Amino acid sequence: MYYLLNILVENREAVYREVNELLHQYAKYIELRVGYPVKEEDVGIIILIIKADNDTMGAFSGKLGQIKGIRVKSIMIKR
Repeated sequence: MYYLLNILVENREAVYREVNELLHQYAKYIELRVGYPVKEEDVGIIILIIKADNDTMGAFSGKLGQIKGIRVKSIMIKR
């Protein structure tokens, strides 16, 4: 199953390490990663295409969502 995961990172410098560690832990599921820093607003936008089962996707997005300053939206891509 494929998912589109949109991540809004507020206060980038404060959560940078924690987000990247989590992305590294789930790297084998990430098919595409695009990041766009908006420096003047101190936010970042990360777009991921994930190939994983529903349980793995739920665990990943749940862990991201628990990080203060992170907003996550996932969308299942149907084939």
